Amino acid sequence: DVEIPYGVGWVLILDTEAARNGIGLFRDLAYASRERLVGHLDRLTADGETADSALAAAACHEEYPNALWSAIALLRWGHMVGDAGAVDTATIRADAMIDAVRRHGFDDSAWPRRGFYSPVHLAVLLAADLGRDDAADLAGSIARDELLTATDMTTVHSAGLNFSRAWGVHAAWRILGDPAARETFASLVLGHAAMTDRWRDEYARYGHWVPQFGIFAIAESYRGQ
Repeated sequence: DVEIPYGVGWVLILDTEAARNGIGLFRDLAYASRERLVGHLDRLTADGETADSALAAAACHEEYPNALWSAIALLRWGHMVGDAGAVDTATIRADAMIDAVRRHGFDDSAWPRRGFYSPVHLAVLLAADLGRDDAADLAGSIARDELLTATDMTTVHSAGLNFSRAWGVHAAWRILGDPAARETFASLVLGHAAMTDRWRDEYARYGHWVPQFGIFAIAESYRGQ
């Protein structure tokens, strides 16, 4: 159950990409996923855990139900298919989540690196998708991130961090218009792509999921084109 918000978020991303190309094959699955994510965010709100969930990245299994990822997936899908309820659900909860990350601090090195998400990068991506002009401080904090090396990636899940951090850095470029952020994005994607043992090899550990993170990062550079 703990992996459901994460997985159905990817279902909405899949349907969003398909819809962009006129493919409706996954729509019924997307509607079921929408209900799961709306219910997930509603429960977090009812339990007063929305902000805490946005910060969850300290241990591998805490990332799967991350509220930031749920909101990003819902927001993008809602805009693509014209589902105002999905957009509203994500937007209403965004302030609490982004503010929780801001209160925690911006220093990327302070976030645990055992997992595949950094909350500050997801917060910047959500802020950029919402067009929040007040997120320049968050964006600036990650605009010059450095590539994590093989020795920095101490767990299987941390092999996804360079790519998922790249999502946020590209969003930082969207917010700031700073060429340095665009160069950082490229260095994170290309640098990790060169570490083939952390995405192409060992299917059971890396190959079944890390490339998906990389493709999502690359696809960000085509948004709006």
